[in-house]
Amino acid sequence: MAFQHLLGGVAVAATMLVMGAAAAADAPKTSKTFSSVVEGTEAPAVVIFIPGLSAPGEVWDGAVAHLKGRAQTHVLTLAGAANQAAWQSDASHDSFTRTVEDQLADYIRVKGLVRPMIVGHSIGANIALEFAERYPDLVGKLVLVDALPFQARVWFNIDSVTLAKPLATATRLSIKYQSRARYEKFIRGPSTRSQVASDADFEKVVRWGLAADQSAVADTMYEVLTTDLRPQLGAFAAPTLVVETWAGTEGATRDQIEQEFHAQYAGLRRVKFAMSETGHHFVMLDEPDWFNRQIDQSLSDDTAAR
Repeated sequence: MAFQHLLGGVAVAATMLVMGAAAAADAPKTSKTFSSVVEGTEAPAVVIFIPGLSAPGEVWDGAVAHLKGRAQTHVLTLAGAANQAAWQSDASHDSFTRTVEDQLADYIRVKGLVRPMIVGHSIGANIALEFAERYPDLVGKLVLVDALPFQARVWFNIDSVTLAKPLATATRLSIKYQSRARYEKFIRGPSTRSQVASDADFEKVVRWGLAADQSAVADTMYEVLTTDLRPQLGAFAAPTLVVETWAGTEGATRDQIEQEFHAQYAGLRRVKFAMSETGHHFVMLDEPDWFNRQIDQSLSDDTAAR
């Protein structure tokens, strides 16, 4: 079983090990893992939005507009996306995703945010989920959009981090060291096209993909593909909504996808699921009204249950 759209606009099969003639050019680096844009001041709720790996915070524009006056929103853009400088690791911080989580914890504390709802898409959802596992007291609610706790299980059809590592390494190298021309051709290809319904949104997602740092994409994908978040799902009790999609997916039926989501998230204490019937991976673009209803329900629902 493989539904590789789950990693967003950067999905690359591990078998795509075709090296280009030149490595990606070195890009500026930063110790910051994200930038943020805040909308609203005094509001009854606080929502933090985390996009996927290549997408800018712009991907959440529809949801932010929908929440105007009802929630203060904090929209993140990850380092390396939207032509921002990529993150620079150091001796004490060698994991991008975990450093995002640590810096997000500092951000929440410094700004005095009280148990905000965190909404993450794709790799942004993996970050949100691991953040809740590591910092359960800082999270009020979670909305996880089209992501799984162990992505490698559906990518490689294996259920072990140990077995995933060589395949994830191949994936990382195939992205990181292929020529820019090959990379751009992939970004414009059928994998990206399968993630949105309209041609206009496809062009938007392509633009986002081309504005992302190629090396940062490769490194972060490796992290996600070699991380299994299932064992710690019981570490937090925040009500969680898992948004599923199946349109545009090859190699699996709707029922198979639903079963995989339910099985992987079985360890959550308070969870409910919402399957989009027509939305693709970027469901917030394809079905904005439906997606916004899920956000509304999560904000008002204090009793998430399976």
